[in-house]
Amino acid sequence: MARLYIGNLPHVTAEHELQAWVEQYGFKVESVQVIRDLETGASRGFAFVELPEVPARAGGRRGTERSENGR
Repeated sequence: MARLYIGNLPHVTAEHELQAWVEQYGFKVESVQVIRDLETGASRGFAFVELPEVPARAGGRRGTERSENGR
């Protein structure tokens, strides 16, 4: 299993949107957790994505950077 940190996310990013984004690159996603503030419930701008297996091509993916809502 691999657990990926995804940072600098727009605060409006939902779990299902992040899962769809990762899956479009051919990865199978086991779970997505957008980290939220305990008091307000607002996104803190980062998330963790769990993959059931470490891809053979692990070591970074060029061209997967995206910009959305200024972030």
